[in-house]
Amino acid sequence: MFEIHVGSYLEMYTTMYGWTLYSMFFQLLSVTGIIYYPFLKALYNVWKNVKDSRDSADAAVVAQKQITYTVIAMLAVFSICVLPVVQLQATDISYNKTCVSGGAVQTIEDTDASQPTQYGTALQPTQGQPGIPIFWWFLMAFSSGINQAASASLPCLGDIRGLDNVLRGLTIHDPELRGEYNRFANECFLPAKSRFFSALKGDLGPAFQQHTKNSFDAYLAAGGDEHDPLYIGSEFYLITPGYYDWGSNTSATSMTPANCTGQIPSGYCSFRAKTDVPGWPYVEARDNYNQADINAGTPGRPYCDEWWSEYSNQNLTLKNKLLTSVEASDISVFQWNDAISTRENIDNIIGNIAAVTYSDDEIDELIIKRYVRDNWPDMDESGTDTISTGLNNVAGAAGVTVAAGAFPAVALAVGVTAKEFASSLANIYISLWTLKQAAPKALAIILMMVYALMIFYLVMSEFEVDSVITMMFIILALRFFTPLWVIADYLDESLFTSMYFHQSDGAWNAQRFLDEIASAATMGPDRLILDIVLMAFYILVPGLLLTIMGVAGVRTGNLVASMDGMGRHSNKFGGMGKMR
Repeated sequence: MFEIHVGSYLEMYTTMYGWTLYSMFFQLLSVTGIIYYPFLKALYNVWKNVKDSRDSADAAVVAQKQITYTVIAMLAVFSICVLPVVQLQATDISYNKTCVSGGAVQTIEDTDASQPTQYGTALQPTQGQPGIPIFWWFLMAFSSGINQAASASLPCLGDIRGLDNVLRGLTIHDPELRGEYNRFANECFLPAKSRFFSALKGDLGPAFQQHTKNSFDAYLAAGGDEHDPLYIGSEFYLITPGYYDWGSNTSATSMTPANCTGQIPSGYCSFRAKTDVPGWPYVEARDNYNQADINAGTPGRPYCDEWWSEYSNQNLTLKNKLLTSVEASDISVFQWNDAISTRENIDNIIGNIAAVTYSDDEIDELIIKRYVRDNWPDMDESGTDTISTGLNNVAGAAGVTVAAGAFPAVALAVGVTAKEFASSLANIYISLWTLKQAAPKALAIILMMVYALMIFYLVMSEFEVDSVITMMFIILALRFFTPLWVIADYLDESLFTSMYFHQSDGAWNAQRFLDEIASAATMGPDRLILDIVLMAFYILVPGLLLTIMGVAGVRTGNLVASMDGMGRHSNKFGGMGKMR
C-alpha cells in the first residue's frame, strides 16, 4: 500500500479520525437507506419524465439509453469514491521533513501515527482500521508524492528566526535581580558610557583623552567590537582603568577610594556602587566604612568590574546572576527542556543551527547582549544626570543646540520611546508567530472535517462525476498548503538572514551572523515589514490557490459531466418527450 505523508504531527491523527468518522457515517447512511437516495431519485426522474412526456414510447427508448449512462457513472462513483474498501492503518500515515544538504536529500524527521509524539498521549490512533474509498486513498498518496518532491527540493535551513524569537523573549522575573540590574546600569554603565564619549571629545583633559583613545585603538586592533562601549557588560570598560576597572594597571596607593574624590584623578579611578549592595562582603581597603557600619555588618560596595564579573565568588556577580535567572518567554518555538537551564537550552539550539562551535563564554555574551538589548534599564534621576555630558557631546558634534536642563528629559524620552517601540514590536511578533504556528494545526482540523463530511457531500450531489472532480481539486489545494508554507519558511529564513549578512565577508559566516543577532543595532522596523510581507504569503497565497483550484475543479467537472450526454440529472431527463 502507498504511504500517505502529512504536513504536521497533528495531521497524522486527524487524518485517522477523519476517515474513521467517514466510515461511521457511511454505515449510518447505509443502515438508514439514505445512501441509496441518489439511485432512487434517478429512477424516479426517469419514471416521471416518461409519464409526463407527450410521446411515451419514444421517451421510454431515450430514457433507457440515458439511464444506462447515468447508472454506470453513479455505480463507478459509488464503487471507487464512496465505498470504504481500503483499510487505513496507523503505519500508513507519516510525517517527515526532508531537505537538500550537500546536493543530497536529507530526512530531518520521519514519524508515523503508530509512534509516540507530542499528540500521542491525548490522540491515540483509533481502534481498528478505518475504511477509505480507493479513489481518495490514491489521491492522498499521489498528493503526498507531489508535496514531498516540492519540499525536498529546498535546501536545509536552521530555524534562525526561532532562535531570534527565543533570544528576544528572554526576561527576568525576580524583581530584586531586576533592581540590581537597574542599579548597575545607573551607577556603572551609564556613567562609564558618558565618560567614554566625553573623553574622546577631550572634555576630560588631554591625558585622559589620549589614554582612552590608545586603549580603544588597542582593543579594536585585538579584534574587539566597535559597538562594545554601548553594551552594559562592555569588555573595553572591564579592562580599561577609569571605567569599570579600578586602576589595575596603575599604582595601588593612588587608587584608594579616599584618593578618588574628583571626577578623573591622576590615577584614573573608576566607578563603583554608590551604596552598599546586598550580599557583598565588606572589604576594608575598598569600602573604608566607619566603625558603626562595620559593627552593623553593612554590605560592601563593589567596584564595577567586580560587580559585573571580575570577582572570585561568581555567585555574587551580576553577570552570573543574570545567566542563572534569565528565562525564556512562555511562548517558545522550540521544544524546551525544563530539566536544564536556559543557557544550556540556547546552547543546544545554536548547535543545531550554526555551522560553528561556540564557547560557553560566547554563548553567555550572546544571551546577555540580547537580554539587555530588549530589556532597557530604568533610568533614575542620577542616571540621567550622568549621561548629560555624553548627550551634550553628541548634540555638539551634530551642531544641535539643546538647553542644558533638557538633557535628562531628552534621555528619558528617548529611552521610553525606544522601550515602547520594542514592546509594540514584541506584541506584533508574538501575534504573527502564533498565527504561523496555528496554521498547520488549523489545516489538520479542516482536512479532518472534509474527510468526515465528504459522504454527505457525495450523497447530496447524487454521486455526480463533476462533484467528485470539484472535491478532488479542493483536497489537492488544501494538501498543497504544506509545501507552500515550506517555501514561505525558506523565504523567511533567507530574507531574515540577509538583514544581518554582510557581503563583504565573501561567504556565509555563522559566527558573524550570531554576532550581528546579538549586537546593539536593532533591525526592528525592517523585521516588522518582512514579517508582514511573509505573513501575507503565508495566508493569502494558500487562499488564492484554493480559489483557483476550486474554480478549476468546477469547470473541469462540468466539462466531464457534459461529455456523452452525462449532464446533471436535471438536464438528463428534462424534456425527454420532445426528443425524437
